[in-house]
Amino acid sequence: MQDGLEEREVVSLLGLRLNRCHWNILRLLLEHPLLSDEELAALLGLQRKSLRCALYELHHLGCIETIVTEVGKRWHVCVRGLSLIAAANHMHIHNFTAMSNDETDKEASTIRQRGVAW
Repeated sequence: MQDGLEEREVVSLLGLRLNRCHWNILRLLLEHPLLSDEELAALLGLQRKSLRCALYELHHLGCIETIVTEVGKRWHVCVRGLSLIAAANHMHIHNFTAMSNDETDKEASTIRQRGVAW
């Protein structure tokens, strides 16, 4: 987003930038990770073109990422998106995330959504 800003500031500014559609996508992906474009459009009642514009913006802002599976491209909320949802709900991010430690590098650990195994 902006160079020189701390992640907390970026998350705060993102909260002001997102519209209702963006929030609906984030909440739906938090509850149901790995949905496709088509599934998201159907569940949100949006045209695919409108949905793709919103997905592109969320992806560009670093809130969601894609995972390529056998059945196609799927979306999930990444760390910045999880931080944004936590801040918007006045919760600590650790309430719905878990740390996954890399077996080969003990210092490397990543935050991931609790209950997902990818």
